[in-house]
Amino acid sequence: MRPYVNFVPLNKNHNPSIMFLRNSRTTITAIAAALIVTSCSLFDDVTYSVTPSPLEAHGDSVRVSITGAVPEKSINKSAIADVTPVIRWEGGEKALKTVTVQGEKAAGNGIVINSKSGGNFTYSDVVAYDPMMMKSELFIAASAGKGTNRKELGEAKVADGVIATPYLVQIDHKAIMAQDAFQRIITERSTATINYLVNSPQVRASELKDIDMKEWDALLKDIANNERLAAKAIDIEAYASPEGEVDRNDKLADGRAKSAKQTTDGIMKKAKLGDIDGSYLEKGNGEDWKGFRTLMEASDIEDKALIIRILETYSDVNEREKEIKNLSKTYTEIAEDILPKLRRAEMVLSYDVIGYSDEELIELSKSNLDSLKLEELLYAAELHSDDATKLSVYKHAEARFTDDYRAANNIGGIYYMQGKMADASAQFTKASNIEKNATTSNNTGIMVHRNGDRKKAAEMFREGMSAGTEAAYNLGIVNIQDGDYGSAVSNYKGYDSVNSALAALLNGDAASASNILDRAEEGDSAVAHYIRAIIAARGSDAASVNSHLQMAISKDPSLKDRAMKDAEFLGMTLSL
Repeated sequence: MRPYVNFVPLNKNHNPSIMFLRNSRTTITAIAAALIVTSCSLFDDVTYSVTPSPLEAHGDSVRVSITGAVPEKSINKSAIADVTPVIRWEGGEKALKTVTVQGEKAAGNGIVINSKSGGNFTYSDVVAYDPMMMKSELFIAASAGKGTNRKELGEAKVADGVIATPYLVQIDHKAIMAQDAFQRIITERSTATINYLVNSPQVRASELKDIDMKEWDALLKDIANNERLAAKAIDIEAYASPEGEVDRNDKLADGRAKSAKQTTDGIMKKAKLGDIDGSYLEKGNGEDWKGFRTLMEASDIEDKALIIRILETYSDVNEREKEIKNLSKTYTEIAEDILPKLRRAEMVLSYDVIGYSDEELIELSKSNLDSLKLEELLYAAELHSDDATKLSVYKHAEARFTDDYRAANNIGGIYYMQGKMADASAQFTKASNIEKNATTSNNTGIMVHRNGDRKKAAEMFREGMSAGTEAAYNLGIVNIQDGDYGSAVSNYKGYDSVNSALAALLNGDAASASNILDRAEEGDSAVAHYIRAIIAARGSDAASVNSHLQMAISKDPSLKDRAMKDAEFLGMTLSL
C-alpha cells in the first residue's frame, strides 16, 4: 500500500475544465529509464487533465474522464503503451478499464499518436462508488514496449479524492395523512309537494295527509325542539299545467303559491317553530313546460318522440298546445298521466344540521366512540395531541368502517413518525389494498424506497403528486440519489429544508442553498452546518469552513471523520 500524499489545493472552485497536473519528475525519470532498456521512446512529458477534479460521485457511480496530451517527438512510431487509471485508498483500490496508445507504425487497435507531431488521447469510464473513495488518489499506470519486450513505466498520481456531497441527502420522507370530510354545519333540504285540481288554487285537506307532508310536518317540529337543527329558508314555487290561456295559468300559479304559503304558515305555527331567520319566499312560475318535457321523456306514451319534436319545433306555447291536442288519443293519456302532476306547489325547506363542537368530540372520543360517525372519528383523532389516543380513535374507526382506507393509512402515518417501520409498512399496504389512490401510492412508495427500489418508488411518488407536495419532496430525495439535481430543485419548490438546500448546491447554486438554510427550520442542525462549510469551501472562505465544521461536529461528532476525508476541503487547514 502506498502512503497517502499530502492533499494539495488543485482547484479551489472545483472547475472540471482546468488541466491541473503533469507527471512528476520521479515518474518521468522512471519512464526514461525504461525507454533506454526497450530502445524506444514513449512518453517524455505527458500532461494529463482529469474531469472533474476531484472526482465526484453521482447516482451511486463515479465518472472518470482523462485527456492525455503527448508532445511532438516523444513516442516511438512502433511503440505500444497500455494506460490504466487506478483509484486507490487505504485498504483497497479499483482499476478502471485500460486504454492502449501506440505509434503510427505499431500493429494494434490502440489510439494512434503520430511520432513526429504528437497528439491527444482521451479516456472515460464509470465505476461504482465506494464510500472509502472519499479519501483516495487517482493514478495513471502505464506499460510499454514492442511485442513481448514490454516494460512497466511506473505510475503518476493525477488527482486526489472523490467528492461525495450527494450522500448528505437526508432520508426524511414525508407521509401523507388522509383527510377527513368533517363539516360542523351541514345544510340539508327537504321538499314537500301539494297537488291541485285543474283550475284550482285551493289546498285540499287530503293533500296534508300525504306521506311527504307528514314527514315535513315532523321535521319542522324536530327543528323547533332540537338545538342542533336550525331552519334557514323556505322557498315555495308553484306551477300550472300547460293547457288553456297563458295569462290565466300565470294567475293560477300565483294563487297556488299563496295558498301553499298559508298552509306552510299553519304547519310552522303548529310546530311552534316561529319565524325563520333566513328567507321565506313564494313564487308563481306559470305554465311548467320544462316539467312537462321531463315527465314526457320518462313516460311510456307511444307518441312521446313526436311530442318532444313538437316542443323543439314550436317556441310559441299556444302553437305547441294546439299541435299536441291534435294528437287526440295521445292527448287523452297526457291529460290523465302528465298534466295532474304539473298542477302543484313545491315547498323546499333548507336547514342546518349542527355537529359536535371540538370539546364535545374530544370528550366523546374518550367516552363513547360508538356514538361518532366516520368523519367525526377521523376529525376527532387529530384533535388529540398524544399519539396513544390518536391511535385508539383511528383503530376504532378502522374496525368499524372496514371499506374506508383513511383510518388504516393514518395509523401507518403515526407508526412511521414513531419510527416503527414494519408496523407502518403493514398499515400502508392495508390502506392501499382498500383503495389505491395518490395518498396510498405516496405512502407505500416510502417503504419501497426504504427497501432500495428507487425506480419503483419514483413511479409511486409521481402517482402521489395530486395528494400533496409531500410526494414531490419524496421524489426529490430519489432525484438527488440519481444525480438529477435540476429535478430535485424543482420538486423541492416551496420547501426550505436541508435537502432543498443540498439540491440547490449540487445544481450549482450555492447562494440559493445558503438562503434556503437561513430560512429552514433545521438550519441549525449538524448536517446544515456541514453543508454551509462546503458552501464556504467552494467560496474559498477558510474561516467559515472551520466555524461551520466545528458547529456541525459539536452536534454530531461522527462528522469529524467525514470532514477529514472529504475532498470538498482539499488543501484547507482544518481546525477540528
